[in-house]
Amino acid sequence: MDESGTASLTTIDSRAPVFGLGFLVCDSDRYVNEIVPAVTRLKIATFGHDAVILHAAEMRNQTGDFAVLLNAQKRESFFDALNAIILAAPFDLIAVVIRKREHAQRYGSRATDPYELALEFGLERLKPCMEELNQTSIVLVAESRNMTENAALLAGFDRLMSQGSYYQSFGHLKIDLRFAPKSANSVGHQLADICISPITKFADTRARTLPFEIAMKKILNRSGWQNGLKIFP
Repeated sequence: MDESGTASLTTIDSRAPVFGLGFLVCDSDRYVNEIVPAVTRLKIATFGHDAVILHAAEMRNQTGDFAVLLNAQKRESFFDALNAIILAAPFDLIAVVIRKREHAQRYGSRATDPYELALEFGLERLKPCMEELNQTSIVLVAESRNMTENAALLAGFDRLMSQGSYYQSFGHLKIDLRFAPKSANSVGHQLADICISPITKFADTRARTLPFEIAMKKILNRSGWQNGLKIFP
């Protein structure tokens, strides 16, 4: 689970007035045996080692480790391979985007924190997937921010688990929420970031870029409210 943008409603940047949260949903065995090795091979082929943390913004700006992508041939080869990995990888994506200005205008002082709200919408869509597989337990790994924000998210998560949302109850599920720093170099976080970033941008600008089109092919394919894409309001 990885985010795009900031969740603050106090200060809303006019250049990025949206907050996105991406859930990469996959079988743990296939994650270990298929997804992680494919991304690791790409990192080594491109950068010479696997310690690079793939991050959408840095990849676009070609800064830091991604300065090697200033070479047009290397850049084309890297993104072609990355896109192929994402399309072939055995995962579904739940993408939730909160349009913060509209959210704040509609609900005022009652507006729920965008991260907590995105988590709620995401769990509502994750629950039917678990039920379909007769699965009652899952590990959900969020990217760690700071102690205050982590504590606030955990408190919101605990409320959802005990009280449910307006539409769903979660008490019978065992969802283990963990926090991992970016430095953990989680492939799941990196793919979630790469996918949620262009979807979040689309919710603000309606820009249909190639990364957006590829990310949309990974969206959890369900009908109605169970569909993996939620843009609110």
